[in-house]
Amino acid sequence: MKLFQFVSLVSNLIIWKIVSNGNECRTPQFIEIGSVGIIQCSFRDDISGALWYKPTTFLRGNAFLTLANSVKSGEGFLSGEFDIYPNGSLIIQNVSIKHEGTYQVAILDTAASDPKIYFVNVFLFAPTFSRVPVIDNCENRSEICFQILNSNSKISCTIRDARPAIPLRLMLRTGEGDRNISSRLFIENETYPFFTSRVTTTNAFDNTRVLTLLVCEAYCPLGLLEKNESLVLIQSSDETLPNVLPKVVYAKQDTRVKLNCSGMTISYLVWQVKEPSGVIFKGLLHAIFVGDNLRHRYDEEYELQNTSIVVDNVRVHHEGTYRCISGNGFQGDVIIYELIVFGFILIHHTQSLVDAIINSTVFSRDIRREL
Repeated sequence: MKLFQFVSLVSNLIIWKIVSNGNECRTPQFIEIGSVGIIQCSFRDDISGALWYKPTTFLRGNAFLTLANSVKSGEGFLSGEFDIYPNGSLIIQNVSIKHEGTYQVAILDTAASDPKIYFVNVFLFAPTFSRVPVIDNCENRSEICFQILNSNSKISCTIRDARPAIPLRLMLRTGEGDRNISSRLFIENETYPFFTSRVTTTNAFDNTRVLTLLVCEAYCPLGLLEKNESLVLIQSSDETLPNVLPKVVYAKQDTRVKLNCSGMTISYLVWQVKEPSGVIFKGLLHAIFVGDNLRHRYDEEYELQNTSIVVDNVRVHHEGTYRCISGNGFQGDVIIYELIVFGFILIHHTQSLVDAIINSTVFSRDIRREL
């Protein structure tokens, strides 16, 4: 069949055989902005002809690319914008926003067969630079992100400059699964054709939680992200933590000390210490026992055994106030210890001082230290 005869046949045929898009030319299809994109079809390599129509030209019968008896033609082909494979797949040489839409292709298997019309919905995508949902102030993704916030602090999670827009949601992770919390989703297109998605909440805590684990989850079936979720472990600020009397623990120098956390079921915890002369707690380690079972230590002298903290060879510099803050998504607990380390007095101390120590039943912290 000559080229002009094929084009005329498809353009003027009153009854077209429109088929469902099965394996031959699936829909929808996704192609990347800035790439050489291919609208994949899998017709036979020896088809008699194929005509491709842009979304705005199908009803007018103006094909932008034609393949007839292995001869390519059409405005799109001659301009270099498009090409076609022998099996009917369309090649877009440099994908841009104008190439998104619904395409139609008319296929003639043989010169004697009726044309078959296929519709393909084409959507564009662009990988986002961040590659993961980004929670505010959680730039270091290799560690557990930990924050101390007030009960009404706003928490935000963002994915910037993606296409298509990637919906986000914030959830509370518990030992029994994830729970929805109240949040707001914003999708902006100030950098069109790209979108920025942002989800925020001020409901990380309620009256029963002192430590919470929030999950920012992205819905991205195209696989544009390295990870579809990010975590942040959030402790309530000291002003809102419950007042707890410390348990005093005496430990002999160079012995092993073990401090236990709460007796409740724990999904995540934070161990902290405050030096005897200090005014603030500093982190020792964080642990998450749900999901990926993550742990991070700030001081190699301390080990975590189950939920307890262990020091193998306790020394005077380990003295201080220890605090374990734990939670499971439904309740929280705070346990505080006052660790006091005692050792031996060297022989160069005066006899009067030694006699005073021997006869005393209460050792002060200063004279208990090994000098």
